[in-house]
Amino acid sequence: MIKNYFKIAWRNLWKNKVFSTVNIIGLSIGLTCCLLMALYIQHELSYDNFQAKGDRAVRVIMEYNMGGSVSKGNYTSTKVMPS
Repeated sequence: MIKNYFKIAWRNLWKNKVFSTVNIIGLSIGLTCCLLMALYIQHELSYDNFQAKGDRAVRVIMEYNMGGSVSKGNYTSTKVMPS
């Protein structure tokens, strides 16, 4: 029974070549995008897991004005918040 289903699917793929090609390319692009988004989300959620209270960790970004140009950085030279 399953062999018959594969045979019919194969015949339909070859009968409608352009339609099949467009659908297969669209499916592969969609799956690739979903996989890349899942990998990105997993990477973003993997930070600070080694700390006991890692869900409460934040990133401080400071703006520095040096000679008329403003630059941003994630480094500070002094204590920013009370601990």
